[in-house]
Amino acid sequence: MSRRVLIGLLLPVGMLACSCAPSGPPCDAAWKSPVVFAGKIVELTRDTKAPGPGVMINGFLGTHAIFEVTEPFLGMQGRESRVEVRTGMGGGDCGIPFQLGESYVVYASEGDRSLVAMMCSRTATVEHAQADLEYLRALPKAGSLGYVYGTAGNAEKSGRFDRALGMYIPDGISGATVTLTGLGKSEHLVTRDDGAFRFDGLTPGKYSVTVVKDGYRPTMPASALDVHAGGCGYAHASLMVDRAIVGRVTGADGLPAANVMVEVVAARPTQENQLPFPDRQAKTAADGTYEIAQLRPGEYYLGINLAHTPSKEMPYTRYFFPGTEDPAGATIVVVGQGATTITHHFPIPAPQREKKVEGVVRWPDGRPADKVAISLEDVRWPWQTSFILTNTDANGHFEIVAFDGTIYRLHAVNFAPTTTESVSAEPLPLGPTTDLSKPLQLVLSRKGASSAELSGKGLERWRAGLGF
Repeated sequence: MSRRVLIGLLLPVGMLACSCAPSGPPCDAAWKSPVVFAGKIVELTRDTKAPGPGVMINGFLGTHAIFEVTEPFLGMQGRESRVEVRTGMGGGDCGIPFQLGESYVVYASEGDRSLVAMMCSRTATVEHAQADLEYLRALPKAGSLGYVYGTAGNAEKSGRFDRALGMYIPDGISGATVTLTGLGKSEHLVTRDDGAFRFDGLTPGKYSVTVVKDGYRPTMPASALDVHAGGCGYAHASLMVDRAIVGRVTGADGLPAANVMVEVVAARPTQENQLPFPDRQAKTAADGTYEIAQLRPGEYYLGINLAHTPSKEMPYTRYFFPGTEDPAGATIVVVGQGATTITHHFPIPAPQREKKVEGVVRWPDGRPADKVAISLEDVRWPWQTSFILTNTDANGHFEIVAFDGTIYRLHAVNFAPTTTESVSAEPLPLGPTTDLSKPLQLVLSRKGASSAELSGKGLERWRAGLGF
């Protein structure tokens, strides 16, 4: 019974996905749903026709379930004993796979013509909702006060899944100070050996919870909670050992470099097929200072544009601490197990300048080739060639922007349903000395997708643990 924040309803048909963030326990989740009840599905229909291409899934709730309500808990006043609940059709759209004759505990919202329940709620079969039923059935005797509880979670451990509650419980950190504020009051306590904490006897209202401990840093902001009579606020709190790299970046003119993204990349992979994307990054302030926090122990490259070609936002070459383009001259930064702040200042070169690249793509017989995908491959990162910058127009013409200090290969690919059916031009070298005074000429004479053939290459050294 995973709990997730709905995103699938924002995607067009053919690009479905459903991802949710952890929810709280029943005493918290019940008050976030307008309607909660238990019931049995007595009628179930599914629309036979899905929306056409390009139609947004949002609002398309093709499953219709008629419930015979057996236990009305919240928001059921004035409703009939039979209610319709609609959900998605499945296949990644966050719909619930309702089954005829099955009994459920339903957490629903108000739709235009019926109730709506989605996978990211706590809706589940009665068999898997015993903790929900225990809480909901006890509500009439719960009293007028509420409580707040949670765990100071260790962000560096995975925790465990509690099947009864249907949620993940983090591994806890003992000895953390928890502060509850709200309704003009402030209370403090220290977490137990398992990291748990609880504040009882709270007047209904809005509260916030912060968790701190020396040598640790919170990984998320303070929890904002809304406590109801007989309900709870579940505080999501997470800490990790306070490891950070700080410093100042200076430009080629020796002045502080502001708004520059500084990043760390693992010196070698930690899992199979990993790509060398930044583990953490931070933008420099007006005075050129930066702080990269929430680091795990390991060995890192430190620098700018370590895994990306120059862009409008970051028009710099790949550059490593202490001040080099050559990864062989980079200093590996070692981050240990304990709390630490490592200071590293370093310079960066001048930004590269944009240059317009214009070209024409033709078929071998001289006809202009339209709708051909144009991409630039930074020769240091051939696995990024799938990024398409533009497509040719009806005259085979295209315009893109490159940077004057970077060496590229230019790809032109007429994509087909399969890679082997695609046709490409020979990749064209493009660098600081390339003559751009007239349009570049490319001919679709090569079988296959040239950019796809290079995808995945160029990582052998890093994946072998030998660095960039």
